[in-house]
Amino acid sequence: MMVCGSKSNCIFCDTSVQGGDIVGESDELIVIRDKAPAAATHLLVIPRRHIESVKSLTRDDILLDGEHSVFIGSTYNSQSILSVRIPSFGFHIPPHTSIGHLHLHCFSPPFHSWRKLKYLISRRKDGSKGFSWFAEVGQVLRTLRRGGQVQIWPEGVE
Repeated sequence: MMVCGSKSNCIFCDTSVQGGDIVGESDELIVIRDKAPAAATHLLVIPRRHIESVKSLTRDDILLDGEHSVFIGSTYNSQSILSVRIPSFGFHIPPHTSIGHLHLHCFSPPFHSWRKLKYLISRRKDGSKGFSWFAEVGQVLRTLRRGGQVQIWPEGVE
């Protein structure tokens, strides 16, 4: 079964069990290993439904609630090389994305050399997202629950 069956040129839409890419799946999400891992463990969680990016998400699209979080956590733990490390979960924000299909990065340090620069997280004093091209899951959820749109700039800054 393919991810979303889209006829687009999206490489994630062509991910399949037959191709050996999938390490975990549910009715709505699949999990694959990153082909160019930035850390010791680096997985990608991809919705089966084609969603362009984290900027396309609205309050109605919150995918990471209880049931999804349990699935992602258990799949991550089953694949993690260094389970003693604290994992990070987040999204790149366009235009700093390489693939036009929403995907959640799940990784544990140590990072491989300079690649950690792609995943820098910026937090304001209240925990909300600062200026950054990468946002943690919690930052994304807070923004969406407030009815905002995830962007590179902090909320309220244009």
